[in-house]
Amino acid sequence: MRVFIATVLGLFWFIGSANANIVQIDLTGLGTNTFFAGPCYCFTSRYYSPVITVAPGDTVDFGHVELHSFQSGLTPDAGPNQQFLYLISGVSVSTNPLLPPDPYSILSFTLCNQSDATCITNARSLVTSVDLKFETQTGSIQIGWVSNGQYTPPFAVAAVPEPSTWAMLLIGFAGIGFLTGRRKKMVLNGQKSRSIAC
Repeated sequence: MRVFIATVLGLFWFIGSANANIVQIDLTGLGTNTFFAGPCYCFTSRYYSPVITVAPGDTVDFGHVELHSFQSGLTPDAGPNQQFLYLISGVSVSTNPLLPPDPYSILSFTLCNQSDATCITNARSLVTSVDLKFETQTGSIQIGWVSNGQYTPPFAVAAVPEPSTWAMLLIGFAGIGFLTGRRKKMVLNGQKSRSIAC
């Protein structure tokens, strides 16, 4: 009996310790926007989240961001024959609290001649969607991106039990059923022995 209880308790501990948390952080009103002017010849803003501290191994869900393209020049003077360069930023991540995210993370770019209105219109309308869900092994995380981003915070959804939670529940019910069945057998055995003695 003691071995069974120790096994069940050990299994509960193992399953519970294997789960990492998902921490939802709403960045609305948090972080800083700084002016960003290089190494591209562009004049746009850069967003940095604050440094977030969680337990090592946790997953941080910041929500979602849609990043729009921004214009850059190939040279500082942006001469009349120079092509227009449209960039789309990526989301950069730092798990070192002493180092901010890389300030120049570019996912894609488009080059357009100044006279090509169709190319310019298409390049200006480029958008990339990024889910801001990252795991951190260090317990610290900071994210950032270049350009105007349309940020959506994480949605608080009703908790859905994880498989390990279901496993703990079933093990608990099995343990209760085992102990109840054993108790009934003991009671029945006690009644049989009394009737024989009479």
